[in-house]
Amino acid sequence: MPRPAQHSAATTVELSHDQKVAIALHDLSAAGLPDLVYADGPNGVRGSKGATAFPSGLAVASSFDRPLALRYGDALARECLAAGRNALLAPGLDIARVPWAGRTGEALGEDPFLVGEIGGPIVEGLQRSGVMAVPKHFVANNFEFLRTGKGSLPRRSDAVDVHISQRALREIYAEPFRRVLTKYGAGAVLSSYNRLNGEYVSESREVLGILRDEWAWEGVIVPDFLFAVRDDMKAMQAGLDLPGLGGAAGRTKDMVQALVGEELDLISGHLLWSLAKANPAVVQDSIEPLNDELSQDLAQEILESGSVLLKNVGNLLPLTPETTSSLALPGIADPAHLLVMGGSAAVTLSPARVTPLAEALRVHFGDMPVRVVGGTLGDVPLPTAEGRVHATVRDDVTGQELELSLDEFALLDPPEGIGPDWSATLLWRFTPPQTGSYRLALTFAGEGELFINEEKVAAGFREASPMFHGPEYPLQAVVTWKGGEEVVIRAEYQTGPAITMPPVVLPGIRLGITGPDQALDDAVDAARAADVAVVVVGRVTGEAMDADSLHLPGDQEALVRAVAAANPRTVVVTCGSGPVVMPWLDDVAAVLHMWNPGERFAQALARLLAGKAEPGGRLPLTFPGSEDLTPVSSPERYPGVDGTVHYDDELLVGYRWYDATGTAPAFAFGHGLGYTEFTSGPLALELISGDLHGSVDVRNIGHREGKVVPQVYVGCPVSAGHPPQMLKAFSAAMVKAGANYRFSFAIPADELAAYDAGSGQSILHPGTYKVSVGLSSRDIHATAEIFIKDSLTAALQTSTSSSTSASSSPRTDGS
Repeated sequence: MPRPAQHSAATTVELSHDQKVAIALHDLSAAGLPDLVYADGPNGVRGSKGATAFPSGLAVASSFDRPLALRYGDALARECLAAGRNALLAPGLDIARVPWAGRTGEALGEDPFLVGEIGGPIVEGLQRSGVMAVPKHFVANNFEFLRTGKGSLPRRSDAVDVHISQRALREIYAEPFRRVLTKYGAGAVLSSYNRLNGEYVSESREVLGILRDEWAWEGVIVPDFLFAVRDDMKAMQAGLDLPGLGGAAGRTKDMVQALVGEELDLISGHLLWSLAKANPAVVQDSIEPLNDELSQDLAQEILESGSVLLKNVGNLLPLTPETTSSLALPGIADPAHLLVMGGSAAVTLSPARVTPLAEALRVHFGDMPVRVVGGTLGDVPLPTAEGRVHATVRDDVTGQELELSLDEFALLDPPEGIGPDWSATLLWRFTPPQTGSYRLALTFAGEGELFINEEKVAAGFREASPMFHGPEYPLQAVVTWKGGEEVVIRAEYQTGPAITMPPVVLPGIRLGITGPDQALDDAVDAARAADVAVVVVGRVTGEAMDADSLHLPGDQEALVRAVAAANPRTVVVTCGSGPVVMPWLDDVAAVLHMWNPGERFAQALARLLAGKAEPGGRLPLTFPGSEDLTPVSSPERYPGVDGTVHYDDELLVGYRWYDATGTAPAFAFGHGLGYTEFTSGPLALELISGDLHGSVDVRNIGHREGKVVPQVYVGCPVSAGHPPQMLKAFSAAMVKAGANYRFSFAIPADELAAYDAGSGQSILHPGTYKVSVGLSSRDIHATAEIFIKDSLTAALQTSTSSSTSASSSPRTDGS
């Protein structure tokens, strides 16, 4: 059955039948069209030597700065073209629903309005510079667990099945794509791996019909790599335009010939529309290694604008010569593994461009004594444990079982006779030579569990480690043992979700171990002797895995507590893809979160500490107080039961859930401190042609220029069924000391409508709408109410605004 032709295919009239067939097989040159040469790129151009390792996408979102996002798109395009690519798989628009999700950092946060309004300028920058934007992953691809199923390629099981209501699908998960595709004109979109309400997205007429029949978007749809399409014919008939990211994949000429004429016309029409919209350049040979200094400077600017000062007791930051005469750096010895994510968003670092932090600090602090002490190795694999290890290896298809004796705790290849789907039990009896703290790191591709004396101490899954590029994904454990007393260490392993692509990605498992040392004592001594201690810590995540905990892995929490006990003037710099829980928060003076900071980490951090730049970030997602207090802290909501996940949190994603349930987060959506102080006046509202227009004056009453990020939240009538409040406008501005900034905004009436599944329409409910302006979702400065009679007429009923005289920029409580 042909799809409804609600959009034009007239642009196909000059193509022959054979050319249309060639397009459907992704052979564009045979149709006389420029080839699309794709690159991964949410955080920079992956796989190109010398490419700029930008901060992760969340740093861009944290800036709340549309012009900065536009310049980021320009820079991505410039490097993409230099690398011989004219289509970039970016930006990531997946909503940050699951705090543990491995790819949170490459997308843009938990709020659909923010994600769309930051993603849109990135698309504009890419396409005005000659690179087709391919935003991803449409849709409801919000975690990595079972995203592609389990088993070797011929036996791969079904991907996870996301069950979601039609309203939540449109208002939360599809909404960023709607904005980026229809408002900002993205030429293409990448469909996701997961199933949605029982069907693979790439094979679902219903899901792809949202793009075509509801949004009338005419661009091209391409699937994610390898596992997104399980039935090529079904996918093509459902509306998947191209079979894959290059080549025909599993689509054949016979399949294409079986299409009715209108369906074939639509495929070629979509491709031509995309080329006309994005106007991708005809690429030349790569000029690698790249070395774009403009991009490198922009990477630093993004990091400074996107780093979030979460806490700053007594305005410890910025550090000044008057308050600080010596520094200690008792953190991770080498934080390079925290600079980039793993997987498709990883950009290979150029070591010559990565500056040591101590060297960067000297630029701004001169001859001030700086003592660098590696208190922890961080979230890295450890030297492989050596000793007699007994292994039982099983073929999970035939049931054959073999016993092995190994000289080290590692099994990277199955023995002869064992197929690609295998499992193993590795057992090691270890006698610690001395009493003390031991660190263990289990590194694997597949599913792994680590037991010590029959107590499970770690468990997780990884499709790969590392995933193409970026850091490895170890599982960390810290234990205290008595010297001379034997312990039994057991690992249970199965290939499960592991992807096998020799020689780049292979299944396997190994255990690393380190024994007691003086690193923590040395870190404490250095902190005690310095005026200020700066501790850099973090967690590795990326594609093909989810975080096993929101805590800092390994011995990093112990390091933070010990350093803070030795020096109350401790600044903790956290790095990582998503949120971090901080049981040590009350022990430290300041916390600065820098996401995955990219190659200019040292320079940016030095400037932020010295006050040469101000942390300009505001949280694009909520930081929970504990792992038990999140919107998805139940197995049914994540990671699912028997391969099915229920999004029955509905519209209550992120801050919306915290608001609706009255749960206090550790740090609220939109929160971020600065180095100055603001006050705000009353909120003025008026209606112009049915749309809501407002303004508020914000004044910098501090002694230095600083950034203000006013945010507008709207609460709707109960009949609309919306969350308590929703972000509907924002801005970012630098304001000089003593100066005013007038923040003006406009909210179209249709932005307040509620999707009605029965009618398939969005309806604006009459009633009272509460409009609030603040500096975070929980730091509201001014409010007003407006009564909307119906979808066509509205009347201002009240404008009782609260004028706030004390602002949040220098607050120290992290609310």
